[in-house]
Amino acid sequence: MSMLIMFASGWWPFTITIISLIGPFVYKQLRAARREDATDDDVPRKRSARLFISSLLVLNAIYISYSLLLQPPPNIFSSLRIPFTTPAPTIRALLLQRSELRADTLPPSWELMLTKLASFDVRTMYSRFGHDVILRCEDCQTYLQFGLFALSTGLLDYIRNIVLYGLVTVRGEGRERLRLLGTGVFVTSAAFEAWWIATVEIQVPRDALTVIMWHDRLYTARQIIFLLVPTIAHNLPASPTKPISPLFLLSRTAMDLSVTKSKTETLDLTHSGAMRDPELRHNVEKWWAHQRQEAEWAREDRRLEEEAERIRLGIRAGDAETGEEDGDLRAKIRRAVRELGKIAWGWEDRGFSARREPAPVPLSQTPNSQPT
Repeated sequence: MSMLIMFASGWWPFTITIISLIGPFVYKQLRAARREDATDDDVPRKRSARLFISSLLVLNAIYISYSLLLQPPPNIFSSLRIPFTTPAPTIRALLLQRSELRADTLPPSWELMLTKLASFDVRTMYSRFGHDVILRCEDCQTYLQFGLFALSTGLLDYIRNIVLYGLVTVRGEGRERLRLLGTGVFVTSAAFEAWWIATVEIQVPRDALTVIMWHDRLYTARQIIFLLVPTIAHNLPASPTKPISPLFLLSRTAMDLSVTKSKTETLDLTHSGAMRDPELRHNVEKWWAHQRQEAEWAREDRRLEEEAERIRLGIRAGDAETGEEDGDLRAKIRRAVRELGKIAWGWEDRGFSARREPAPVPLSQTPNSQPT
C-alpha cells in the first residue's frame, strides 16, 4: 500500500501527464518532417533545425508545466489557509507546528520576513510581488526597492521566452511574418503586468480570507502565454518561399561583370606592358615555361592521375576507340564550354570543337544551275 501511495504522489503522475501531452506533439512533428522530406530540396538542414526548435519547445513546455503543477509560487496565507490579517506571531507558531525542523526557531530569512509582515504595507506588497520577493530581498524596506527586485526576475523570464520565440521565427523557417506579432504579445503582456502590479488596489474583505494574490494569478497567466504563443507559432503553416526578383539578380550580375571587365582590362594592359620591357618579357616567359614544365610533370605522374580520379578530379583524355571516357574534371570543363558556346554563339552540341559550317555545294550540283 505504501508503495502505491509513493507511486501516486511522486514524480510518476507528472511524468505520465507530460508524456501523454507531449507525445502527440512529437508525433505530429515527425509526420510534418516526413512530408517536408518529399517536397523540399533543402531537407537535411531545415529538418534538423526544426527538430532542434521542437526539442527546445518541448523542454520549455516541461519546465513551465513543472513550475505550474509541482512548484507553484509559494504563499503562506493560501498554504496555511489563514486570513490575510493574521498576526505575525500566530503565523510563526503555525509554521513551527507544521515544520519538520525540531528547533524552536525558523531560518533567519523567514524570521526576517515575519518581522516585515508585521507592517500592513509589506503585506500588500506580499500580494503584489509574491512570497519570494519578500523572503529573498532582505535589505528591501520600501515599495520601490521591492518593485525593482521583482522587476529583475520577471524581466529575465520575459527575455528568455522572447529569445525562444525568436528561434521559432528565425529566417528560413517560413514563420518570419509572426515575429512582430508574437513579440508584440510578449511586450504588451509585460507592460500590462507591470502597470497592473503598480496600480491595483489591494482590497481586504472583512473575513480577510479571499484576498486576491495578484502576483500568483499574473504569474500563472504569464506562464500560460509563454507556453501557448511559441507553440502556436511553431505549428502554424509556413509561408511560401518568395522567388528572388530577376531585377536583383541582374543588378548583382552587372556588378560582377563590371568587376570582371576591369580585371580583364588590367590584365591585358599589364601583359602588353610586360611584353614591351625585355627584362619583364624574359621573366614572364621563364615563369610560363616553369608552369608548363610542372603541368607536364603532373600529367605524366601516374600516382597523381590515380589520386585525381579517386577524388573525381581526373583530367585524362578519353579514347573513342577503346571506349575510355574523359576524366571527371575534364568532362565537366567540356560541358561548361559547350554550354557557354551555345549561349554565346549558338554552337551545336558537337563536342568541344566549334560549330562547323556546312561544306559549299558545287555549282554544277545545284538544280537551277545552267551550263556555261
